[in-house]
Amino acid sequence: MIEDTCGAVINGFRAASMGIPFMPIRGIFGTDLLNIGLEKGNYKIIKNPFNGEDMVAVKAIEPDIALIHAQRADVYGNVQIWGGRFEDVWKAKAAKRVVVSVEEIVDHELIRLEPFKTTLAYPYVEAIVHLPKGAYPASCYGLYEADYQHLNEYVRLVRNGEFQKYLERCVYSKGGAQ
Repeated sequence: MIEDTCGAVINGFRAASMGIPFMPIRGIFGTDLLNIGLEKGNYKIIKNPFNGEDMVAVKAIEPDIALIHAQRADVYGNVQIWGGRFEDVWKAKAAKRVVVSVEEIVDHELIRLEPFKTTLAYPYVEAIVHLPKGAYPASCYGLYEADYQHLNEYVRLVRNGEFQKYLERCVYSKGGAQ
């Protein structure tokens, strides 16, 4: 497990996706996370070769498997992620293998009608899983909002040491908590 900032993690994925060992960043100076990253070996302080400024080199992050949820894909693995993509594309391109769950598997011809919407092309994708409501209780842009009541209940149960109760009620039971 890595404790880090979104910016550093995304830049770690970016580095791996480009096949380079690190990505230089600035924004982590002055935070406790700098010391944690240095101790864990995920960061190094380097000098900008152009002006001598101190920068943080964030080590490339290359996941064995990236699990991503998207709105739709075809059976070949051409994936369309709507709305903000955040780190999903960088994560997929950095990973050794990619599994994408989708709300809908559509005909390949529909994907071909709007190729500009294809966020991940089939060479990056190992498997597609049809999993409606797969992002629940979080949101899936354009299809459903986050269930904040459910998320608050999850937080309450975890804080009270009742994570197993949450799993039994919301994960293992038929139909879950949706």
